[in-house]
Amino acid sequence: MMALTVALSLASLMLVGSATAQEKQEPKPIVKGNPHPTTEYDTTILTTMPPMPLLPEYSGKGAKLVNALTYPNLKHGKCYTVRMNLIEAQPVVHDWYLHALYGSGWKIKDDQLDQSTIVARHTKERASCTIVVQQSATPGFKTEVMIRYMDQSR
Repeated sequence: MMALTVALSLASLMLVGSATAQEKQEPKPIVKGNPHPTTEYDTTILTTMPPMPLLPEYSGKGAKLVNALTYPNLKHGKCYTVRMNLIEAQPVVHDWYLHALYGSGWKIKDDQLDQSTIVARHTKERASCTIVVQQSATPGFKTEVMIRYMDQSR
């Protein structure tokens, strides 16, 4: 009789514990239409160069847009990522961006400056950029540039 009481007690504890675990599980929302709800970090591919009004536009010859994207749902500002191929050599392009940024109100983060990367913040506006300049693997081009531009003042 005692063994039966212990077995029933254990069984009822398992049921209570099981019910408690089930009660804690939140129901899954039913998503109608798009099964992937949009987030502020979703991207949209662009076919043309996006507007980056505070960033100097490269003045060299033969710049070709490889790809660009934007984050259209960001809550605070605009953000673009751009890749371009250029015919000029990597050191020439790197120096051009470095001097152009200095001359147009950008503060270069010296601790993040090297032969291929420039990280900068605009001194008057709430904008920042990272520019990576490296050798291009695309025939006919010497340099590839990746620009990440964030403007929180717009």
